[in-house]
Amino acid sequence: MIKTVYVTRRLVLRLVFVCVGILGFNGFRPVLSGTQDDYSEAHSLLTILNDPESANALGREYLRIAPEEANIDILVNLISSSQHFLTIDIGNTNRSELRNVVRRQLQKDFELKEIAHVHGWILSKTEVRLCALSALIA
Repeated sequence: MIKTVYVTRRLVLRLVFVCVGILGFNGFRPVLSGTQDDYSEAHSLLTILNDPESANALGREYLRIAPEEANIDILVNLISSSQHFLTIDIGNTNRSELRNVVRRQLQKDFELKEIAHVHGWILSKTEVRLCALSALIA
């Protein structure tokens, strides 16, 4: 049975502040199960998510409007080829620095109008791609 999750403004606001670690919480946990060797970059990226369930809901909604990105390798490549990610080795970067890189990339996405419209909200492509990655791996 598939659980229907409605994306509300409250959920999106929660994601904006929690999903990519903007608040700087220290208790981040990995979202992946299984071996760390599989999709190690994806695993590293997802360690910054504080609320995987909310990220998954937003990610599923994004993948409905961008089904061509519904692939883990494609999403990791799209995220890691963004300007601020080119300067780091994602798999060997600590969570704090990764959160800083994501924060800078979110700002750059808005400057470059690299945005997605999800349920009336305007979100950074990097943010929704991280959520989509979480949804695919969950």
